[in-house]
Amino acid sequence: MNLAQLAAWRDAALILLVVQAFALGLALLAALFWSWRALRRLEGCLRPLLLRARLELWRFDTVIQQALRAIAAPFVWLGSLASGLRRALEVFGRR
Repeated sequence: MNLAQLAAWRDAALILLVVQAFALGLALLAALFWSWRALRRLEGCLRPLLLRARLELWRFDTVIQQALRAIAAPFVWLGSLASGLRRALEVFGRR
């Protein structure tokens, strides 16, 4: 093969490479477009379910917080009372 034929095949290979890259990019763009549309449709279906789940979790959180307050309140009260008594005894002990 002489250099002119080799240059022609090189140019053809480069053009083929550009066409393949363009086709692959176009296919990826089409897949992205259709997946975006499907996600928008899915979001419309999931939004009410997610709202309901959020409300249920909020109610569950409220119940748990109330229960923890009821359980922890005596211990917090006793801790505060002990701390106050300890401080009062320290003050009286200095005099």
